[in-house]
Amino acid sequence: MSVPAEAAKTPTKTRAVPHPAGHRIDLTWTNPPAMAFLDGAVQLGVRVVRRERTHPETPDDGTVVYDGPVTDHFQDLAAPPGRRHYYTVFAWDGGRHHAAAGSRASALCTADHGTGEILYDLLPAVHRREDRPPGTEELAALPPAVRDALRDLPPALRGTGPLRRFLAAAAAPLDLMRSTAEALPDLYDVERAPEEYLPLLGAFLGWHTDLTLPVHLRRGEIRAAPALYRTVGTAPSLRAIVTRYTGRRARIAEYAQSIALSNTAPGGMLYALRETGDGWRAADDAAPVLGFGPGNDRAAGGAGAAAVLVSAHPGPYRLGPGMEWTVSADGRAPRTVRLRPGDAADLDAVSATELARVLDRDIPGLLARSLPDRRLELRSQAVGAGSALGVESATASLVTLEGAPTGRPAVADTGSGTALVCYATNQSADGTPRLRGKVFRAGRWGESFPVGPPGARTPCGEPAVAALPPAAPDGPARLLLVWVERPGTDAARLRHAMGTLHEPAPATLLGDRSAPLPVPHDSVLVLRDGLGRARGVPFARSDFADPDAPSLSDVVRVLNLRLGTVAVASAATGQRLRLDSTATGSEARLRVDVALSGPAAAALGFHTGNCEAAGTDGDAPAWAAAADIAAVPAGPLADPVAAPDGAGALVCYARHDGRAWQIRAVRFDGAAWSGDQALTGGVRSSREPTLVRATDGHLHVVWAAEGTPGNGWSLRRRTRDTAGTWSPETAFGSTPPPGTTGDREPALALAADGTPRAYFRSDREGGADLWVTTAAGPPARITGGPSADRRPVALPSAAGTSWLLYRSDRGVDLARTGRASATSAGTLRRHAGTTSVDLGDRARLQTRRAWDDLLAYTPHRPEGEAPGAPLRDDELYTRGTIGLHLVDPVPDALDDRRMERLRTVATRFVPANTRVVVVHAPPPDVDEAYPGGAGPEDRHRDRHPDIDRAPAAGDASAVTLPGWTTLHSAVPAQPPPPDPAAGGTSADPARPAATVRFRSHGPPPR
Repeated sequence: MSVPAEAAKTPTKTRAVPHPAGHRIDLTWTNPPAMAFLDGAVQLGVRVVRRERTHPETPDDGTVVYDGPVTDHFQDLAAPPGRRHYYTVFAWDGGRHHAAAGSRASALCTADHGTGEILYDLLPAVHRREDRPPGTEELAALPPAVRDALRDLPPALRGTGPLRRFLAAAAAPLDLMRSTAEALPDLYDVERAPEEYLPLLGAFLGWHTDLTLPVHLRRGEIRAAPALYRTVGTAPSLRAIVTRYTGRRARIAEYAQSIALSNTAPGGMLYALRETGDGWRAADDAAPVLGFGPGNDRAAGGAGAAAVLVSAHPGPYRLGPGMEWTVSADGRAPRTVRLRPGDAADLDAVSATELARVLDRDIPGLLARSLPDRRLELRSQAVGAGSALGVESATASLVTLEGAPTGRPAVADTGSGTALVCYATNQSADGTPRLRGKVFRAGRWGESFPVGPPGARTPCGEPAVAALPPAAPDGPARLLLVWVERPGTDAARLRHAMGTLHEPAPATLLGDRSAPLPVPHDSVLVLRDGLGRARGVPFARSDFADPDAPSLSDVVRVLNLRLGTVAVASAATGQRLRLDSTATGSEARLRVDVALSGPAAAALGFHTGNCEAAGTDGDAPAWAAAADIAAVPAGPLADPVAAPDGAGALVCYARHDGRAWQIRAVRFDGAAWSGDQALTGGVRSSREPTLVRATDGHLHVVWAAEGTPGNGWSLRRRTRDTAGTWSPETAFGSTPPPGTTGDREPALALAADGTPRAYFRSDREGGADLWVTTAAGPPARITGGPSADRRPVALPSAAGTSWLLYRSDRGVDLARTGRASATSAGTLRRHAGTTSVDLGDRARLQTRRAWDDLLAYTPHRPEGEAPGAPLRDDELYTRGTIGLHLVDPVPDALDDRRMERLRTVATRFVPANTRVVVVHAPPPDVDEAYPGGAGPEDRHRDRHPDIDRAPAAGDASAVTLPGWTTLHSAVPAQPPPPDPAAGGTSADPARPAATVRFRSHGPPPR
């Protein structure tokens, strides 16, 4: 016997009508027939639920106005007048409540405005005097039905005359008309309009209302439509639409970024990692410091409870300016919060209370507080199943968007916790490769600046930099910069320049009025620092030797006595006043509040044109003129690296000798270059040298050496002692496995015990990852995942911790750039370029067609191939296609109707030349075994069409790549394809658009 349909168990034909007397609503309905409960149950009762704005969805979703025996009518006497009320009638069978669309109704509750009494009072007194109720004899003479009707009158009309009773009945429709007229403004209020008017309100805005949605969702659509229309074509608009219609977050893929373009190399942006007790983490990520990590980075709410996360580590926390953490609350987009000066009294010891204040300020939907044990608690504002919290851990910290396909960054330790980083970039205004630099000081990065003498027009790359001792005992520190001019050519030259460092400067204000400075009596000068704190300095006549003409020295004396730690006053040229902030660097600020200072500011020479100043970091060194390294002739040169050596520096580089690349060394004594010594030889190449000076004065050089056929590159080492003698060449670390490219791009640094260790790039695990090893090995992997990480270099001055800089082609979330807190737009700026596919890089191949896909594809439907046919959903790679990747662990929760509605609405909020594709794929470990919406069943056979039996072991294997073909250009097709349009060739140069799809292909690689 089949189970009766759920709809048959629900009340139908529900009606709600306002009563003519007002202050109540009459409801009627038809109960389900008895045959609807053939499963043994019977209808035992009825529940009527009332609420405003929308119909109740569940038996407890509103005010229960009736809950009792079975009935088919009810009068709601408690409905507030002047409002529209929505009802749902539920049939109760002892186990469940049943309701459907026919169980719902709504009505406006009218009011009794007393119109009948008003009209009665307007009658002449004679009529009212004679309007008496029937007497005893008159009542007895009336028919029984009339006597019963008089007895059932409302209490207010009992015992009244016929005229009063007539006007009460006649005026009841007028009260109904007045209540309806007073409710007319509600027709234009999206929150109070009847549901049948919502499509009209939506039409005013050009919004097509989905009548299948609950009423409250239809109201929400119309309310949000103006904001969505203002952001048409933007990522936040699309994400808001996805969240509204699916309840899920979306990540947006711009497939135009994944189309293969010739001569497009990876971006190679600079990233930073920091070594912690739990491994290598993003350098600026505060989550590990606070104790949010695997196992303590996700929380969900429950029945009546909010999601809660508590840090594993108690405060205070050693953070620093620019430290960031990313938190998402209740399904909202992740928001990255950055710590700024002024957020805590001491950024090296930030309390949980100070962090809670920052989080409450910057993240909506989050409640943060400090617990008694000094740990940080994060709590969602929402409760129930929709409450959720997540702390997103970053895999790396972006240092700069000024990238280049290759080139190792160069680092110089300039002392006092400061390091200069130089790097090459091809993102200059004219496209010519240039050198740029950044300074790492006190835990934060400064702004980038040009490196090297100004005016250079030739391509420059592959910098090397070393800090040298001052030329004089009290002189500034010096820098040696070496770079390759015209890199990658046979005319490359090694160039060098000397530079000096600047100290951070304070914010300086200079008055434009010369002494005497007539400061008025009882005036106040108000100064503000970089944190916005104000300091007022009052002046009195008794402060000055000559009150009518105060001297500059008197003003300076008074200011220095009363300014405290905000600023220092001094005399400037021209008898003018100078104010310097006590803080230095780019965060230093000093401002005269002209509005509050009034006559004092004017008397001292400050006005709106000179009342504000900022300090500078002094990052950009001053460079002397560039010159060639005369000891090194021009030719194919690459990979220079420099390390301090006494009063000068040792520079190693790679040079091609006509057979192979070899490592050579040349020394700078602080004034001149000498020697050009070969450190390697033979027919196999050696590249990418790296240098480090040990605490015992020995210089270690490690490089990548080409292996024999079938073996990859490996690391080799030589050491120069204090006498200048080089040791024989030996291996450094373990030998990479056969069949791999091997170990490349080493970078030396000293471990905590003073021994050298090398960071390097290797494909030991398939992809281009970063590793670290000592001379004895074994190596340990630092990075993994789909991105290609390369060119590591150690950052020596990072507050006593080990930092690592490297280049990577990973995508960039722009919310993680800049210095202010920002909300993620759910998009990535792709920097992977167009590179060959490495079939051994499993992690990279797994990103195929994913949101963070790093592969490049030829475009779908090139010009000339079926131009009139519409694009299919699986044809993604066109310039106008955008993918909405829904974040959802189990995809069958979305039905086809909502997905189609999402596609329809999203199409209206993108430019006309843009196509939206919804991608709702489960994670790799989740497979949809039974599709949602397929109907109830009591059994299901799970078939696995993609699982094959493994054949017997043999000496050959093949890789199946669905959707992939191996293309061979300019290979004639033999025999010609059956389609005569192919012309018998892989591609006809005369008709490329028509024949490009007939390129030949081979079998999968073996």
